[in-house]
Amino acid sequence: MNVLVVQAHPDDADIHIGGTVAKWAADGCEVYYLTVTDGSKGTYDPEMDPRS
Repeated sequence: MNVLVVQAHPDDADIHIGGTVAKWAADGCEVYYLTVTDGSKGTYDPEMDPRS
């Protein structure tokens, strides 16, 4: 079975469903990730550059 993990940021799936994804992989699933942003981090701090 193949699994597609869709996430907004590169670490979202690791933080929220990392254990589940690890179990799927251990069970023999092929896991693919789709990141739908440019990888910039989010922040509420107007002084922080989201590209860094």
